[in-house]
Amino acid sequence: MKDPKQSAGQRRNAILAAIGIAALFAAVFFLVRDPIARLVQDPDRLRTVVLQRPLLGRLLYLLLSVTQVVVAVIPGEPVEILGGYVFGPWEGAALFILAGIAGSMSIFFLVRRFGMKLVRVFFSQEQVDKLRFLRRKKGREFLLFLIFTIPGTPKDLLSYFVGLTDISPWVWLLICSVGRIPSVLTSSFGGSALGDGRGLKAVIIFGAAIAVAAVGALIYRGILKQNEKRKTNNAAGDGESAQTDEEEAL
Repeated sequence: MKDPKQSAGQRRNAILAAIGIAALFAAVFFLVRDPIARLVQDPDRLRTVVLQRPLLGRLLYLLLSVTQVVVAVIPGEPVEILGGYVFGPWEGAALFILAGIAGSMSIFFLVRRFGMKLVRVFFSQEQVDKLRFLRRKKGREFLLFLIFTIPGTPKDLLSYFVGLTDISPWVWLLICSVGRIPSVLTSSFGGSALGDGRGLKAVIIFGAAIAVAAVGALIYRGILKQNEKRKTNNAAGDGESAQTDEEEAL
């Protein structure tokens, strides 16, 4: 039997740790918010840094990208486009995917350690509850991979939610790396086209990306609705079963 004082102490420590991590994320966000905005608005500045100091420029972009993944309120698309604009489509995509893996795996282990308290820093209980069907083990890995790969789905929310499940870290490593490729490549190639002055090509790429993301959002919404329908049917079935048992007892 657990010691109540020890359990209370563990809860207090977890809460304090979650508050500390939330404060750290908030501090990082406010520190990098303005530099990120300036880089996105004036990507030639980062290009200049890369030309003058190649290693520093790449480290700066990796830091910026990891921060974007961890601090979920920062949108990812501008940072992905920036990578293609500055480094070209392939290197820009590779750098962001590398940063995405580092950020996603960090989130995974932090949530495993601090649980729902950390997730609630960025997401509401209602948002998390919509993904509870991913706790079921049957077909979970395939469904999670499908959702994560489709453009237009909430990858930030998924990255935080997965830590609440018992999924293997190696499986999550595969999903968060391979699953990012379609979206990142599209943004990176579009950014590269902008950097090379090929405006029409950039418009075509971004237009196609928006269309695919819209379809992806509809697919994701359909998955959520299907799950809600299944849950409602199961609840109705349980109610009918309970009523039948009561009638038989009478």
